[in-house]
Amino acid sequence: MMDRKVRVVQFGCGRMGSICMKYALSNGVELVGAYDMNPAIIGKDVCERTGGEPVGVVIGDAKNFKNELESLNADIVVVTTMSLVKDVYDVLMTCAENGVNAITTCEEAIYPWTSSPKLTEALDKAAKASGCTITGSGAQEMQWGSMINNLAASLNKVTKIVGETQNNVDDYGIAFANSFGAGMDIDTFNKELASLYDLTDEEVDKQIAEGTFQPGFMWNSNPWLAEKLGLTVKHQSQKLVPHIAEEDTPSSTLERVVPKGQVIGSSSVVTTETEEGVTIEAAVKAVVYGPKDFEYNDWTIYGENEKLTVKLPEPPTVEMTCATMVNRIPDVINAPAGFVTTSKMPNCTYLVKSMEQYVK
Repeated sequence: MMDRKVRVVQFGCGRMGSICMKYALSNGVELVGAYDMNPAIIGKDVCERTGGEPVGVVIGDAKNFKNELESLNADIVVVTTMSLVKDVYDVLMTCAENGVNAITTCEEAIYPWTSSPKLTEALDKAAKASGCTITGSGAQEMQWGSMINNLAASLNKVTKIVGETQNNVDDYGIAFANSFGAGMDIDTFNKELASLYDLTDEEVDKQIAEGTFQPGFMWNSNPWLAEKLGLTVKHQSQKLVPHIAEEDTPSSTLERVVPKGQVIGSSSVVTTETEEGVTIEAAVKAVVYGPKDFEYNDWTIYGENEKLTVKLPEPPTVEMTCATMVNRIPDVINAPAGFVTTSKMPNCTYLVKSMEQYVK
């Protein structure tokens, strides 16, 4: 058990980062630094983001993170910014080179070996050299990973796993909406988006080697689940399936109405085949919601003659992501050095005691 509080630095103080700071403080950590790129919040006390009592930490400019990290004597940095490893690489490498553990909400980082191996290998090498751990986590670890792994243990033989998560593109901003083709006509969608997914295995391998591959959300989560189940991935493929508006649907993010007949969003579907014969087919469906739509996370595990279905209507994904990040902190500190995916760590657990009591 650590004989002091866990020292945490928050990188990214937007909605997710603010909740992570709030949750971390409630679990007894010492917040020793916070950084962001938004001029509107730089210089403000973190309490203005968390809604709690002042803790004497002012949000610093992200440009100063690299020069100041060493002096903060942090145990871990919580990174809540971008979705691709290449976009968080500099921050994670700064942590690795300074021997400071890091955990990120970057979706690709849940299992980046399958899409950004060169960057991941560089982070792994630097972290091993300095003796720290780098990893990624979030709601996907629980919703698309641990929950399915645990339920699979209740079947004698698993033959196939199928899952789908639905999101409202209006909840995640314009970049998210554009990545799922919301508001496009079908020809533009097929030319500009679907074609990025319609690749041969050779083209996928080439893009991965060049660092230009764009993984769907499940591209990294499926191998995480496969590894947790003890399966060996032999092949993966992905496709982007459009959904067409059946009626005129207003979008707050697009700031216009998506007319009937245009693309209202799409499903990013990843199919993972394993050496053991188990197939994992998982999709993220993101559309502009109509009045009857809602967020969900539904999975079916097929056995020999039976199936097990679990449905999570309206899961609090943002809060789940932040809580998982915070609850994972002791495991990251306790893990061996390198880029270590959480699939290699113990199951994430709820923290009842102050966080330092879980650190070895």
